[in-house]
Amino acid sequence: MAGNQTLEAVRAVGGTRYERLPIHTHLIHIKEDLVPVLTTYVMPKLKPGDWVALSEKVVAISEGRVIHHSVVRAGWLAKLI
Repeated sequence: MAGNQTLEAVRAVGGTRYERLPIHTHLIHIKEDLVPVLTTYVMPKLKPGDWVALSEKVVAISEGRVIHHSVVRAGWLAKLI
């Protein structure tokens, strides 16, 4: 899905309705513990029976699995393509 498209707020699948609530947070920092982030931003919006899905990007950043673009160097094959 392109970055400029928006998701439907409510989606029905197999007769069950699901509501998607994007939660806006502060900028997540490398190796930042997600428990306080979830406690601050997500918990106040949760109701019984709700479940939470996190993007892999947020999880990767919080686990420190990121490399700053300034240290990435394209190899010969990448330059060729």
